[in-house]
This record gives sequence, structure tokens and C-alpha cells, in this order.
Amino acid sequence: MANILQLEIVTPDKLVVNAAVEKVQIPGKNGYLGVLPKHAPLITELAVGEIRYSLNGVTKRLAVAKGLAEVLPDRVTILAETGERAEGMDPKRARE
Repeated sequence: MANILQLEIVTPDKLVVNAAVEKVQIPGKNGYLGVLPKHAPLITELAVGEIRYSLNGVTKRLAVAKGLAEVLPDRVTILAETGERAEGMDPKRARE
């Protein structure tokens, strides 16, 4: 399991994602950041954008708005103001 990261995405309302993943793409304030296992530790501010995470060739997406991400060699923790999966999103509200 050395090639796996634990991903947690939390909003003020709920735990949105708690999953083992192979890679994560995060919308950082200065551009997108790709994270693989054994990544150097860092903390970054989030921009409005899309988080993508993959396991076994299956990629899932989640829209987020603002927050912080902590990256450790074996874990990514994201604290976001909002976080919504594509299948639960209201397109009208997302455009606003």
C-alpha cells in the first residue's frame, strides 16, 4: 500500500470524502497541484475549482470553493468552505 494516499475532504457541514487514492489534483491559489504518494509536505490555499482523485483507473471529481490543503507523504487533508460531487450539484447554483 505504499502507492496509496489517504484523502479527506471536509467542509463545515460534513466529511465529503474519506478514501484511499493513488493521486489527487488540487486547485491551488497559484494553479493546479498534482499529488502522488510520498509527496513533500506542504500547505496551500485553495482556489475555486475542481479536485480530481483516482484509484484503479477510476477518476472522481469534486467542486470546491476556497479553503486549505495539507499534503503529507501518505495523506492529503482538505478543509474547504464548500465541496460538492458532480452528481449532487445543482448547475444553476454552481453558475451563480
